[in-house]
Amino acid sequence: FSGDGRQVAFASDRSGNQQLWVANLDGSALRSVTELQDATVSLGSWSPDGRRLAFDATMGDKTQIYVVPVGGGPLKRVTDGTATEIDPEWSRDGRWIYFASNRTGRPEVWKMPSAGGDLIQITKGGGFAAFESSDGRYLYYAKGVESDGVWKVAVSGGEEAEIIGFPKAGFWGYWALVDTGI
Repeated sequence: FSGDGRQVAFASDRSGNQQLWVANLDGSALRSVTELQDATVSLGSWSPDGRRLAFDATMGDKTQIYVVPVGGGPLKRVTDGTATEIDPEWSRDGRWIYFASNRTGRPEVWKMPSAGGDLIQITKGGGFAAFESSDGRYLYYAKGVESDGVWKVAVSGGEEAEIIGFPKAGFWGYWALVDTGI
């Protein structure tokens, strides 16, 4: 859902190829915001101003992060290389995009300026599905798909601390970060 709660974005192959779509909550104003060929698309997140979507797309054997304007316009690939880069999330101020990358040999959380620039590694002990705290000081994340809890680290990196533990059973997506807690 968009930050203002008025729109929803989703991936669908209703046009014959998987694309990102946006609609009002009542289903009106449905439109495709991508025109990709032979891609698998996974929705990431809305920018804080609601004007852009960050997502990952697999084309061939490469999965990279892209940004597309919701109102129409060309998409922009924001990562490039041989690593698999997935699950983008915007920072609260829109200046950064966090994502998971296996460029070190295992999934870690990285960030990059949303306008483009150098990548910065945040986690060192594994990381996936990162969300920034409402005050913009911390990232909360899972260690990986076979997660063993929710972890916390400063947005600049540093010491990582487990916040909530649970068994390794693929629970990485079964929690949400909200202003009042997890």
